[in-house]
Order: sequence, then C-alpha cells, then structure tokens
Amino acid sequence: MSGLYDWIRLTVAVSVLVVAHFVLRPLLGDRIEIDFLVLALLLLSIRVRPGVGALLGLSMGAASDAAAPAGFGSAMLALTLVGYITSWLKAAFFAENAVLDGIVIFASAWGVILMRLLLSGGAFETGFAVSALVWAPLSAATTAIVGAVLFAVLRPLLKPAKA
Repeated sequence: MSGLYDWIRLTVAVSVLVVAHFVLRPLLGDRIEIDFLVLALLLLSIRVRPGVGALLGLSMGAASDAAAPAGFGSAMLALTLVGYITSWLKAAFFAENAVLDGIVIFASAWGVILMRLLLSGGAFETGFAVSALVWAPLSAATTAIVGAVLFAVLRPLLKPAKA
C-alpha cells in the first residue's frame, strides 16, 4: 500500500511543476527562463524504465509544443531524448549529491534549449549565437539551481516509504 502513496506524492509534485511551467514561467521573464517541465520529467524518468521515460518526455513535449506551435515537434523530440537518456543513466548520475544533480539538470536543460532552437529553425536567425551561448546557458543554470534545491527539499518526501 505504501507504493500507492509514493506514486501519489510523486504525482502531486510533478503536477505542481507542470502547472508552474504554464502559469509561473511566463511571469518570470523572457530571456532567462526556468524550465519546470524538464524538472518534472527528470523527477519521473529516474523512477521508470527508458521506454516509459521516453513516452513521458513525448507527452510533456506535446503539451509544451501545443502552447508554442511555431516549432511544433522540437520540444517533443528534445524531451523524449532527455526522458530516455535520464532513465537509462539514472543509477550513474542521480545520487544524494545536489551538485551532481545540478550538473545533470544543467546539461538536460541546455540540451533541450539547444535542440528546440535548432529544430524550430532558430539556427538561421541572426541572434542564434547569442541565444545558444549566452541566454541558453543562463536559463539552464537557473533551472539547475532551482532543480538542485527542489530535489534536495523533495528528496525526503519522494523517497519510497519503508514497509
């Protein structure tokens, strides 16, 4: 029965992050953005098999692309790859170390931003280099800081309960 409560706690945490992505993120600014969907996907994908992680990334990417249809499909592909790779490498990278969690979150967030820029046709715009080398790392670093703090705070709540 404790497994059900663990999944309920995880579902509530992920739901809050998804709602924050669509409600809070637009209010925080234009250039440096916190990607709450990447954080929600990482929370989920470290607990499931790679195929399920890819499906979760695909569904979250579809939700993200529906909100910004100009580059439809770019977030789906990026989040699918992040979900698959994260659930495949979960044992190696997600430990009790907030710095290591922050590095993985940074790499995931920056990868998603770069893939979205490239796949949505942003590589042919004049500000691509500035977006890819200045604003994307700053957004990824902000996401990593928020994610490392969030994972450290949520770790006791999201640990499986002992029988």
